This record gives sequence, structure tokens and C-alpha cells, in this order.
Amino acid sequence: MLCCCLLLLVPWAAAGQAESSAAAIREELRQRLEAASLPEALTIRRIPLSSADLIPPYYQQRLYQAAWIDQTGRPGASAVELLAAIEAVAGEGLVPEDYHLKALRALASILAARPSPTLAADLDLLLSDAFLLLGSHLLNGRVNPQTGEPVERVTGNQEELLAALNQIVTGTAEVQTVLEELLPRQAGYRDLRTALGAYRLMADQGGWPVLPGGPNLRRGDSGSQVAALRLRLGYTGELDEAATQGDKFDDALLAAVLAFQQRHGLDPDGVVGPKTLAALNVPAAERVRQIELNLERWRWMPEDLGRRHLLVNNAAFQLVLLEDDEEILTMRVVVGTPYRRTPDFSGLITYLVLNPYWEIPPSITVQDILPEIQQDPAHLEQLGIKVIQGWGAEARIVDPASINWQRLRPVAESFPYRLRQDPGPVNALGRIKFMFPNVHNVYLHDTPARALFNRVTRTFSSGCIRLEKPLELAALLLPGTPLETVEGLEEALREGITQTIYLPEPIPVHLVYRTAWAEPKGSVQFRNDIYGRDILLTSALAGPPASAP
Repeated sequence: MLCCCLLLLVPWAAAGQAESSAAAIREELRQRLEAASLPEALTIRRIPLSSADLIPPYYQQRLYQAAWIDQTGRPGASAVELLAAIEAVAGEGLVPEDYHLKALRALASILAARPSPTLAADLDLLLSDAFLLLGSHLLNGRVNPQTGEPVERVTGNQEELLAALNQIVTGTAEVQTVLEELLPRQAGYRDLRTALGAYRLMADQGGWPVLPGGPNLRRGDSGSQVAALRLRLGYTGELDEAATQGDKFDDALLAAVLAFQQRHGLDPDGVVGPKTLAALNVPAAERVRQIELNLERWRWMPEDLGRRHLLVNNAAFQLVLLEDDEEILTMRVVVGTPYRRTPDFSGLITYLVLNPYWEIPPSITVQDILPEIQQDPAHLEQLGIKVIQGWGAEARIVDPASINWQRLRPVAESFPYRLRQDPGPVNALGRIKFMFPNVHNVYLHDTPARALFNRVTRTFSSGCIRLEKPLELAALLLPGTPLETVEGLEEALREGITQTIYLPEPIPVHLVYRTAWAEPKGSVQFRNDIYGRDILLTSALAGPPASAP
């Protein structure tokens, strides 16, 4: 009978120990968090917590109950899952150590062997902070796209992040499932993430060989340089492995070179000249970095791009109209020069203007047009530009011949006139412009300079986007109206009247800068860093928030 009583007491003893352990950890958390009167004072193992303003009220709502530690005082199943997820974030182009990985591993290892309320409280707080910071980076990006600075604290989406944390802590969802929900949901992100794995594997295996310099290679050539070229194109899949042998520049190699040039935004002439050779010799590790940068840019995008939306990739000089992820229209575009760069942002096109006037911005007036007028006063008349003084009812047209142009200073803020170009064949905006009001004063428009679309690098505008097929785009944005066809638009344009046409349904437009992206069929595209933004983003990503334990 005594033995039976002892057996009955064992579970109660274990339960009592567990309850005592949980209470000790709860008291450690309470004292720790109540003592941290300022968020800046909340550090664990000399690591400042990135979510220090969220953690005290969160634990207070939980009555200071541990979130990640089980009843034995050891890391629970969710803690183990989060550690594994942090170790795997390199697959998203992120750095595991930014989320306290070294300190978390050390604490978890010690606690697994020897429970301690103090260390358990440390680990619980660090795990919560790691989850919230990682979740913030998955939702918003590691770098602030407006300032270019690394994001060291959890700021936006706080309610969503705390709700996600609660899903895990209450056992209603697994860590990996919750984190996946925080990632960009577009197929383009997933495809590029897959490409990162493939290119990282190539880089880890040593990458591809560097091709020697020499004369241009073209169809009909042969020799050791051609043999090296065949091997190189086998690494990135332009040639099948069976076709990588030999030293002849045949039709198969020509097709492979053309495919490579197309993937890298090069002139598809089939000749391996200096630019193609330079692209072939970019190391695999550099392509990995390029993909990581563009995964970060995906995390900056709005969660909902719009079922139907426009995507303008400045780095690729391309506009795409998409509907349910299907490309409806694609065209070449001209973007801003390196010193008048087209910005990245999202807007909403609400109307377009037929036969538009061009209100010339003051900066362009004083920097570009004033020097030409000073050289040739007839320049204004040739371009159909009027000189206007004043605004509204007081505005009046001024005779250019009455102005002493030589005495005017090239300062936009003090320039006393406005320049406006009349509609017509030489109007810089062409025959149509698409408006989405924004602080940058940037929009999409037609252009009379059609020859520029034949250039490979198309950085010629003052920041706005010039369109190769403006009428085709307008017709697709005006369904159910008399202007839903190119012919209808042409007829309206022939009237020569300036008209504002509102879209039946506004359409989102996203101006982005992507130097790497993955096509749906698996092909990975790369483009040059025309504005130097990859360099700046690389520097930002190399900074905080990693903290030494």
C-alpha cells in the first residue's frame, strides 16, 4: 500500500517542480521588465532589444508568463522551431546573426542541460525580440527605402507582428507557417528566392571560370577561347552539358550567346565583345549579392500590388502591364539620366491628358533651356514655347524679344518667368501623358524622340518615363469608353484639343529598380546598376543591426 502511495505522489511532485520553475521564471521576467523604465535600458546579455518598446507591455498582458520556455524551464518546441527558422533566413537573403543567433544557441544549449530561471528569462526575451525583428524585416525590409538606413528597431506593422507572435505562443500556428505569411506573396519573390539558392550553390562550388581577353568572338571562329566560352555558358544553362565540348563557334553557341545577352540586357548581336565578356566574367558570388539586394527590394513593395497594375523597372528600361500576374502589354521606356534619376515609388494613375501642354519645371528651364536661348533667341519659337509671367488670372504671355536673356541668372528659385510648350509634333511630352499625382512631379508620357527606344541603355529623360507604346497602353486603360481602341485615340488626337480623360478605374503603378529578377520559367535576368543604388544598398545591408552577445 505504501508503494502505491509513493507512486501516486511522483506526478504531483513533478508537477510541483514544474510550477515552481515557471513561477521563478515569471518573477525573473517581471523584475527585469519593471526595472527597465526606458526602452533603451532593456538589454539582455549586453544586447539591446530591437523591440524594447513592445516587449514590456506584451509580457505584462501575459502576466509575465514565459512565451518560449516550457514547464521544465527548458526551450520549448516553438523555441527550437524559431532557432531553425533563423538559421534558414540566409535563404531569404538575410543574415542569421542579425537575429541574435549566436547568443540564442549558447543560451539554449546551457538551458537544455541545466535549467536556470535567470537564463530562461534571458532566452525568452531574446527569442521574442528575434522573432519581432525578423518578422519586421520580412514585412518591411532590412533597410528603410526612404532613408537608405538599416532598420534597427521594430516600428511598422507592430499589431500584426504581435498577433503573429501570439499565434505561435498560443500554439495555433507553427513558427515557419507564421513567418511564411509575413513574406511577400508575389510569385516574383518566390521565383527569385529559388534563383538565390541555385546561384549560391554555384558560388559555393567555386563559381565559373574567368574567360581570357582577346579579340571579339563570333560565329565561324574556333580555338581555345571559343572552347572556354562553351564551358562557361554551360554553368548558367545557356548550353546543355553535352554541348559544352568543342572549340567551334557554331549555330548552337550563337543561340547560347544571344540568350545570355538577352538575360543581361546587352545588345543581342551574337558577338562576344568587351561588354558581353565583362558580363560573362562577373563572379557567381557577385550575382548572389545582386539577387539578395533585389529580394530586399521586393520586401519594400506594397502587400497588394493590385490585380491589374503597371510595373516600371527603371534599371531594365521596361514597363509591363499585368493582370492576375499575366503580362498584358510590355514596352521599352526611357528613364532619367544619372543626374536626374527616376525615383522609386508607388502611385495611382487616375487620368490622362491628350495633346498636353508641357509646363517646363524651373530646374529644366534654367539648367537646360536658358543656355540654349542665350545662344539662339529663336530657340523658343522653334520649339513652340511660350514665356509666361504670373499665375492664374494675372498670368500674361511675354514677348521673348522684350527680355534680356543674357542678364538672367540660372537660379530656379528666382527665375521670373514660366515656360510652357504648346501641344504639337515637337512637344516633349508627345501626344499623351498619364498622371499619378506625386511629390516627385513624375509621370508617364509619349515622346517625339522615337529613335531613343533603339538604344540599349535608355537614360535620357529628366526623371519622367517616356513610353514606346503610349496609345496601346491608353486604350487598355480606357475599356468601355469611345477611346478603348488605338483608332479611337488617334481620332481624338487629330482634333488637336487638349483633353483630360479620367480612367474608368484607377490603376496602381509601381516604379521599381530591379537589377535581378526571375522569369516564371526559371530564367534569371540581370541588369547593370545604372544609378549606383546596388552599391548604396550593399553598404546599408552591411551595417547594423547585428549585435555582439
